[in-house]
Amino acid sequence: MCVPIVVASLATALGTLTSVTVWTLRQRQLDVRANLNKEACDLNLLRMALAVNIGPTGQASDAVTDPCIYVQVLALLRQYAARVVLETSKRADARRLERQDVGNSELAGIVQALSTWGASRNFRQDIVQHVGKLNEVRSARLAQLSTAFPLIHWVILALIASSIALCFLIEVDQSEGRFYSERPEDSVRLRLVFAILVGTFSGLAALCADLNDPFRGSFNIIRTTDQFFVLQKKIDKELELVLFQTSPLLTRGDVERSLKAADDGTGSVDYGEFASMLEQHVGAGVDGPANKRVGADMQGARDSGG
Repeated sequence: MCVPIVVASLATALGTLTSVTVWTLRQRQLDVRANLNKEACDLNLLRMALAVNIGPTGQASDAVTDPCIYVQVLALLRQYAARVVLETSKRADARRLERQDVGNSELAGIVQALSTWGASRNFRQDIVQHVGKLNEVRSARLAQLSTAFPLIHWVILALIASSIALCFLIEVDQSEGRFYSERPEDSVRLRLVFAILVGTFSGLAALCADLNDPFRGSFNIIRTTDQFFVLQKKIDKELELVLFQTSPLLTRGDVERSLKAADDGTGSVDYGEFASMLEQHVGAGVDGPANKRVGADMQGARDSGG
């Protein structure tokens, strides 16, 4: 019969496709993990470069004179870290990642803010270099996450595995009732072999399904994103310190609400509008305590005169 030839051909095709699938999915996980590590390192270097050059405690020649600029870039940097966490979580949608504008991120707002403020050319070139590296790594990461095997690939694998199982049943059941033979030991052996066959196919299907999502299952890289939570905490601490020194009445929540208000609803932020709202909040926060101090001084002068 030609059944053994068919089974051998199907087994070769299934083995080749399965090995390619498992290797590709595992390699994608490793590439995403490597890009996340690079992105975290570059993001931390960008934060340190901003702190040294325009931070209130920075020693560079571009030491910031307008605290609103540093608050703005810190808020954008934190929002970018939150974006990375969202893109690499279980809630990430591959279709949405594929449709979004990769170049439109908070990093563009940081470059725009520094250009508007009038930072030195060397400092802007340094920041643009860091931003370019981050954009390159993020583009590669999003391409890896949004590029997966099409549905027809999984259908072909399922059809080949089903065909092998069907060929096995045809081959061993040439005579009627072969599974219910008068010799029980023969029937048990056949059932055991069929169970091993089905179990192997089920295990391979579970392995491919596990590897298909890098952030779910046993083979996941979700722990790689923990470093972005640590980075967010550092930025939050630095942002709260700057707000306390410049405008005690302004909180981090006010800054985040201003950033959210500048969003047009599609994930695109008008960074000019965000800068204007932030300047208004900072100005109001600075003028409020000053007016209170002036009022208290005038009241004290009237009391002493009376």
